[in-house]
Amino acid sequence: MNKKAFLLFLLLTPLIVIVSSTLAFRFGFGPEATKNNGIFFSEFTDITGMEMSSTRNLKLDFEDGKWVMGIYHNNEGKTLENSRLMKQLNVALNRDINRVKRIVFFGYKPEDSFLENIENDFPRLEIFIDAESEFKDLLLNLSEESVISSSYIFIIDPYGRLVMYFPNDLTPKKILKDLKVLI
Repeated sequence: MNKKAFLLFLLLTPLIVIVSSTLAFRFGFGPEATKNNGIFFSEFTDITGMEMSSTRNLKLDFEDGKWVMGIYHNNEGKTLENSRLMKQLNVALNRDINRVKRIVFFGYKPEDSFLENIENDFPRLEIFIDAESEFKDLLLNLSEESVISSSYIFIIDPYGRLVMYFPNDLTPKKILKDLKVLI
């Protein structure tokens, strides 16, 4: 009889744990804060249907399964600074370097000299032009205005959904830590 009770205990323990944790989650019991350093967008929004042109005749698609580190250009100094930071973060990812691509979104067609400088300094950086301001409006609706005005780095998952953004005062080590967890 003792062996049957022990066997029953072993079989029911995982079920009790699963059921109780599921019920606790459903009724709102759980951790109050998250351990991420970035800030999640207010909702996950798909951007795959947006029409944007590229300087290299690329199409904004997510069929390659890569994560996207992006910035929306509104401040030339911050755009260059954050483009360098994105390049450094991409290199720091080591073996996962090919799982992330870097994109700068412009709300207008920039001057050719500025584009040439960016393309020379950051050869793997993709540049897209949001002529309709559709993407800019979406970013403003889902987050704070500083995401645009300060050219914050944001992350898009491999399915084309906006995930999180990183304020400029965040250290690169903290951003890298979040990126490693995400990808």
